[in-house]
Amino acid sequence: MHCSDDQSNSPWICHVCNLKSSGESSACSVCYMTTCSRHLKYKTVLNRETGLYELQPVCVECELRRML
Repeated sequence: MHCSDDQSNSPWICHVCNLKSSGESSACSVCYMTTCSRHLKYKTVLNRETGLYELQPVCVECELRRML
C-alpha cells in the first residue's frame, strides 16, 4: 500500500448540493463539512478568544441558520 501526503485527488461531495469532485475542497468553519465554492462564502466572524474579527469560510446553510 502506498501512502501519500498529496490528497488533492481525493474525491469529495458538497454537503449542500451533492456536487462530486476530486479537485480542491474547502470546509465550513462552523459545521466543518466539505462544501463547493458556490456554496461557501467568506464572512467576518468574531473570534471570542482574541476579540478580533476574522474572515472565515461559512457555508450557505450555516449562514442561513445564523440569520434566523
